[in-house]
Amino acid sequence: MQHIRHAVADFGQSLGLQDFSLSTDGHARIKLSNGGAIGFEAADDALLISRIIPAPFVSAQHLLDALRLANVRQNPLPMSISVGVTGTGNDASVVVSSWIERSDPSAADIAQTLNGLMSWVHQWQSSHG
Repeated sequence: MQHIRHAVADFGQSLGLQDFSLSTDGHARIKLSNGGAIGFEAADDALLISRIIPAPFVSAQHLLDALRLANVRQNPLPMSISVGVTGTGNDASVVVSSWIERSDPSAADIAQTLNGLMSWVHQWQSSHG
């Protein structure tokens, strides 16, 4: 778990967040100006990275589109992702996550995974206007 903690701290420093690190329970979050966030959760020898996108009153069709896109073959991502929703109504958000299943990830591995999640978010947002 120490390697994961070090990689997350290095990643934070690469963004100019000098004191960014996992909490004692293995969690960290970066809040974004659009109301979304990037979450990190360490579990044993893996790191879960999540991109939380505000999606007030997200429709069932938008969720179906998100789930289809998670399994898209047209623009495949080099990783598997999970899609979910948290909150309801005006407080709803779509959560897109992927695991780095290595005990010794690097800041570059985190950046690559996050870039993949951001690419997915862009594809999903483009697909429903």
